[in-house]
Amino acid sequence: MIIISQERNTRIDTEKINFIRIDAEKDNKFNIVINYANDIEGIIATYNSIGRANKVFEEMIKKEAGELKGILKFKMYMPEKELLKKQKELEKQGIIVSDYLSEFTPLPTKAVYIMPEN
Repeated sequence: MIIISQERNTRIDTEKINFIRIDAEKDNKFNIVINYANDIEGIIATYNSIGRANKVFEEMIKKEAGELKGILKFKMYMPEKELLKKQKELEKQGIIVSDYLSEFTPLPTKAVYIMPEN
């Protein structure tokens, strides 16, 4: 996943991040902080409440977990009811089922998450 900082001046590839956390400042502000490379840290967003910071943090996790991984096509015939059930299972894993031809096509694109304002 790619994250765009709140100020829109930094692009972060999550594959290069060691961890992300929420830190409190002295003036009741809450930062979302990334740690990358050789223990370098940077603030990618600041919020006025811990509740808002937690909500944004959870949205980022959901976005990354739902990142599309590819397209699966079946080669065999499958009754529509079974196909719809299988589609739902695979979509939870980030795989789109488009028809009955069996081939998996990985997608090189990454999800993008833009840090929201307060």
